[in-house]
Amino acid sequence: MRMALALLLCHLFYTHYTNDAGGAEDFYLYKSQSASLIDWASTYEQTDQWLSFLEWKKDLQVKEGGLQWKLVRRDRLHVEQMGRVVAIVGACKLFHGLGYSYLSYRSQIYEGDEVECEDDSYLWILLKEGTLVRLAPKSEVAFQEINLGRQKNFLYVRIHKGLVYWYSRVADPVEESDLFQTETLFFPLRYFAANPLPPRLTLLDSELTATLDQGVDSKLLHVKRLNQLILLNNSYFKKSTHSLLVLPNGNLEGMAMRAMIFVNSETGISYVRSYSEQSKLTLRGYNEYKSEDLLSSLWYKIDRLGKTTEEFSRGETVFSIAELIVKRIHSILTARELMLYEDSRPLFSSGITAKAMATLHGYRLWEDLRKDDLDLRIKFLQEHTRKVETTLLISKSRLKQKLIDIEKEDSELRADLAKKIKSDIISDYSEDFVFQNIEDVGDDIETETDETSTPRNRFSNSGYDHSYHRLAVKSYLDLLEGRSHEDLVNDWWWRMWVENYGRSILESDFSKEMF
Repeated sequence: MRMALALLLCHLFYTHYTNDAGGAEDFYLYKSQSASLIDWASTYEQTDQWLSFLEWKKDLQVKEGGLQWKLVRRDRLHVEQMGRVVAIVGACKLFHGLGYSYLSYRSQIYEGDEVECEDDSYLWILLKEGTLVRLAPKSEVAFQEINLGRQKNFLYVRIHKGLVYWYSRVADPVEESDLFQTETLFFPLRYFAANPLPPRLTLLDSELTATLDQGVDSKLLHVKRLNQLILLNNSYFKKSTHSLLVLPNGNLEGMAMRAMIFVNSETGISYVRSYSEQSKLTLRGYNEYKSEDLLSSLWYKIDRLGKTTEEFSRGETVFSIAELIVKRIHSILTARELMLYEDSRPLFSSGITAKAMATLHGYRLWEDLRKDDLDLRIKFLQEHTRKVETTLLISKSRLKQKLIDIEKEDSELRADLAKKIKSDIISDYSEDFVFQNIEDVGDDIETETDETSTPRNRFSNSGYDHSYHRLAVKSYLDLLEGRSHEDLVNDWWWRMWVENYGRSILESDFSKEMF
């Protein structure tokens, strides 16, 4: 009797599970996904919610309203690996969630991760589909999305600040040259197979002296080997990549794009140069979608509000050293071809199925069931990022004016309060948030720092999320309006910010005393 009852329960559970997931044959777990959707790590913080019958009943009604809720939730929680570190010099941080760690050779980078290079630190990253990214000191980049499709790939990245070199993979071989490499800072590479190899010669005694006198150019042999690897990989990596690079004051995008970008966080001005023919720049604004094609021979300057762009005639002089460094990077390119063949080749098999892509490699295959789903995603992000970044620029200007007005007031108490809020709360989470010093708010607007560059911002797989900045700015303005401590406690926006970025602030003696 007990055995029959157990079999019946198993059958009912299986029937409910397969119906809920849309059929057993359609359901599969991505690689690295767990079978349970329960976030056990945070259950101790949600004791009241877990023990509440009303909360359980409410969640059950929502789940019963959509039979595919498990699949939707799994897709939203799943993040895909974007790439690995090829070479690193110095100290570079990887922000994942609310914590961070230091990168090293072959460190993995996933969707939503942010990378920050400290002083005198440099970094080369290879993305999964073949794009190389170089970060200079004091650069910050957020790796948002990687989408692999049947016809093309898509990358979505935000550059917070600093100098970044973006180099998509192309099928063309490099020019053979016996000149020295220009990127020697990383020599020898930790990936030893990518370093120049000494020639292997079989010589007769009578030929030894003549060979030593003439010499054998290992640099030229290295380039020839690189071109052989490129031709070998061309049979596997046939899809081009659409890159969307979001700057604080503009979007740079294109197919198979190679570009250099510099975002000055102190002035808010950006400088870009695209070395490919199919790149375009989209500026900011709510009512006007303004974009222009970029000429590969010119540097462009984008104003801090993202409204206008102009030719930067001194670009080749100002950025000449930066461009020279990446002119001949044969060892880095060799590392790319070898690592792609080793790590990414199975992903680009022409006959791979969506199920194999998910279960074996942990990636969603776009353009499989719906041929235009990747194009729709790109179109959404183009418009979404433009509007969100425009909102940030406007909020930044309003906040600056608000601080200027406060400074002009006669109340020393409010000025002192502003200093305490700035130093005791906001500075704990971002060294360059809003302004370096509250006393400098009257300086020229070109000297303001870029609060959108903070590495604490977190992202979701559904698009760029500036909730941290919105909450921080709103909370800051609310405090300056003189709201009471009780008002802040009951304010949902303020509580959400406090819960995510410092639970002790709301209950601190400083907070209660000041409000």
